[in-house]
Amino acid sequence: MTGTPRTDARPSAVTALRPVPNGPAQREQWQRRYALVLVALDASLLFGGITAAALLRWGAPAGSIAIHGVDYYGIAAIFAFLWLLVLASSHAYDTRRLGLGSEEFRRVADAAIRVTALVAFVTFVGKLPLSRGFVAMALPIGLVLTVTGRYSARRVLHRLRRQERCVHRVLVLGTPAAAANLAKGLSRSPFAGYQVVGTWSPSARDVARGEREG
Repeated sequence: MTGTPRTDARPSAVTALRPVPNGPAQREQWQRRYALVLVALDASLLFGGITAAALLRWGAPAGSIAIHGVDYYGIAAIFAFLWLLVLASSHAYDTRRLGLGSEEFRRVADAAIRVTALVAFVTFVGKLPLSRGFVAMALPIGLVLTVTGRYSARRVLHRLRRQERCVHRVLVLGTPAAAANLAKGLSRSPFAGYQVVGTWSPSARDVARGEREG
């Protein structure tokens, strides 16, 4: 008598998978929107901070003080644009590093240091009559405002993630116990942005066979 051979080497599903419509496309969409929001937020805060520094330095509107025909509103716009370029070159808008950890803030601080060095170099080489007192206030104010804005944006992102929005949907692989523990750990930290859609584990016989073949 013949029949279909029986095998016990079957994968065992620990947790059923939930449907994820348009997962990758949806993730790229919200990441792109979030990065654009950060660019707009950084630009407005940097421009506002630099113009405030001019007001603190001279007690007068930035538009009433000029260097070679360019008032300090224009200088503020140039500084803000330059700062955004340095932030971008420092990967401060890298979506893989946004919303979690200190790397994002470290990159913002690194950009501020690079802008300070660049402004000092250009001012010295070009012999520009740019007020040192203004620069000494504008750059720290811009840094504080940028970091504060980034922190506020992160709080909003964390709130959205607790509502299961703006998340990375993941499948946890491993032994039943390890997969379950990792899934629990991720569920306890919703602000990290990892939503477990399911877990998968090979059967014990599959694991044993893989070790023998190795």
